[in-house]
Amino acid sequence: MAFSWRKGLTSPLASSLKGRLLLLATAVLATGLTIFAWQLSTLFRQHVERKARAELELQLEQLIVALQRQPDGSFGTNALLPDPRFMRPLSGLYWQVNDADGHVLARSRSLWDAILPAPGRQSPDGVSWLETEGPAGERLLVLARHVRVPASLLNAASSGGKAHAGDVDANGDVPLLFMVARDRAELERAAAAFNRELAISLGVLAAVLLLALAAQAWLGLKPLAALRRQVAEIRHGRRSRLDAPAAAEIDALVEELNVLLAQQRRHMEQARARAGNLAHGLKTPLAALMAVARDLVEAGRESEARAVLEQVMLLRRQVEHELSRARVRGGRGTQAATPLEPAVRRLLKTVRRLQGNDRLAWEVDVSPALLVRMEEGDLLELLGNLVDNAAKWARQRVRVRAVIDDGDIALMVEDDGPGVPAHECERILQRGVRLDENVPGSGIGLSIVQEIVEAYGGRILLGESALGGLAVTVHLPAAESARPDRRST
Repeated sequence: MAFSWRKGLTSPLASSLKGRLLLLATAVLATGLTIFAWQLSTLFRQHVERKARAELELQLEQLIVALQRQPDGSFGTNALLPDPRFMRPLSGLYWQVNDADGHVLARSRSLWDAILPAPGRQSPDGVSWLETEGPAGERLLVLARHVRVPASLLNAASSGGKAHAGDVDANGDVPLLFMVARDRAELERAAAAFNRELAISLGVLAAVLLLALAAQAWLGLKPLAALRRQVAEIRHGRRSRLDAPAAAEIDALVEELNVLLAQQRRHMEQARARAGNLAHGLKTPLAALMAVARDLVEAGRESEARAVLEQVMLLRRQVEHELSRARVRGGRGTQAATPLEPAVRRLLKTVRRLQGNDRLAWEVDVSPALLVRMEEGDLLELLGNLVDNAAKWARQRVRVRAVIDDGDIALMVEDDGPGVPAHECERILQRGVRLDENVPGSGIGLSIVQEIVEAYGGRILLGESALGGLAVTVHLPAAESARPDRRST
């Protein structure tokens, strides 16, 4: 199965830019500290090894100088060696002297009754390093050196303390093997102690560096957070362009975004202008067609007039629908904060003037503090279609209410008319659908409302009103200042 690295980045930490930077920095830091710890540990072990070998070389030289034949014919040192461990049994530090035949002439008290094995063969310089098992089963590091000692020191001793005459070379020297050994466990303990302290130190260092990296990532990405807030303010209609954060790397991005915003504003204005031009251009031909229909009626050609009127009404509905869609698409880019209550009052004032003050009772319950995040023209278009639909079907009363519902504004327009059956609610939202052909209208009012609401990310609900008729509820995005202050709850 093929693996995609994008699918692998599913955790919340890996899905953010800051998280990815921290994960990458942590991986690099862990790798670097691991390599650094291995190097330090290796260097320390090598240092301890060199120091141990240097000490063994010094102790071997002291042994060579101190070796002397005793009055009883045995061999020993003429003085105590500096390190007291040579006198303590099985202490881990030992010395031994062999003759040319491999017989032990002398050894330290720490060896007790054990014997150090001699190296298998002599090296060219007479010095050998080897590892062997000690008297207590420990692993020993052994330094062996072949040295020629003047025969006057040995006095031609035999194997019981008297050297063989044949062992003396032409210069009167006797070859001896001096060996000094120490337990390697001391070196391992020193290395282990160093590794423990190193791990603690590097752990503290890693924690400090991770905090520093987190602070660096936060400070480095802070301009992006500021840019995100500015984009949100543009979306909420509180600013029209971006200000470049204090980061040279983002200046080019901000400049391109400002150019894009300017282009979008120009396209919006052009879309509005084209919609207005289209409406103006079609107004005269439609009026002419209506006049033709009237002339046909006066001429007694009612069937032909009816056919012309049907085509005119179809064309009118289509034009209104397309103009509404163009207006919504042009206006939803910059979503300004529009006061809801003044828009409702202004629209109802116009409706009362057109339909008469005594025909319907209008009830308005809208707080002046409510701000809708949409263009004023789109809001008026939406309200006009809702109010016109309610006034068309109402008998005596129309009620307009608005409340905050889960962060959005719920705008409800109700009437006391005949209402709509539940199974027909979905159908009347379709363009051109009319349940009663005897009532004037084009059948696209609620369709336009639905398109406007969906363009702004809202939703529309149809149901039964408490007044007895239809209740149309639209949920619209609220501007920031219209939302309830959660800190006061």
